[in-house]
Amino acid sequence: MNAGSYLLYQLLHYDDYPKDFVLYCLGGELAYMFDKEEETVTEYKGAKKIKETVRHLECRWKGFIIYDAAEDGGASLGFQPYGCGMIVLKSPNGKSFGGWVRREGCSNPTLSCPREDEVKVMCAWMKRGRPAQEQADYWETVKQRMQFVGPIPRYIFTDADFNGRPAALGSVLQAIDASVAQRYFSEVDDKVWSAKNPLWKLVKIERERRGRYCSVVSIVPACGHIRQKLLDRLCEVLTLSEAVSLLTWGSRLS
Repeated sequence: MNAGSYLLYQLLHYDDYPKDFVLYCLGGELAYMFDKEEETVTEYKGAKKIKETVRHLECRWKGFIIYDAAEDGGASLGFQPYGCGMIVLKSPNGKSFGGWVRREGCSNPTLSCPREDEVKVMCAWMKRGRPAQEQADYWETVKQRMQFVGPIPRYIFTDADFNGRPAALGSVLQAIDASVAQRYFSEVDDKVWSAKNPLWKLVKIERERRGRYCSVVSIVPACGHIRQKLLDRLCEVLTLSEAVSLLTWGSRLS
């Protein structure tokens, strides 16, 4: 399960805004339309067919479109719908859609990493219909993985996704020296996700709502285990006061 499928589930069950459909595009060549009224799912293949479907839907129905850019490697968006909402999902360090966002006057929000209770809901959804003990065991497994890599969906739901991730994080930690720490810990906003910055693999995004229309975004270590390992490594290449000071950098993103 990724952000797209979780968002799809939320939209299909959110009834405060009237909508007849949710179209989920897995890149530009494959899409599924979820019709809420008929309770059906229709598959569309090929960019031409998807574009025709979007033009048809925006003229007749109210709905939402999810475009998962990660599924096609960040290719250029092939259509701009009118009359219905659209959400384009991309990785934080993806730059392919920056021009499109500016040209279309779209907002560019950053999603917070899921909380533990949200991950538990995802696990329940993935194991729906299975015996209660199997569901409980799966949740315990995922929770243990989160203790080592954080609540990052792409690394916690299967053995294949998780295996190798702790070692990869260990390699990132060992690559940190004094110059790397001083340079990259001062980066903020989208610069944190630069491909040149090795530290983005160690952190997560936290969004805190303050008031009705205001929220504060912080970038912090992905979990307590990583935070401690990071502090240990920084203490090897810096003084203790410098290491502790750098680990408070997330609060400066307010």
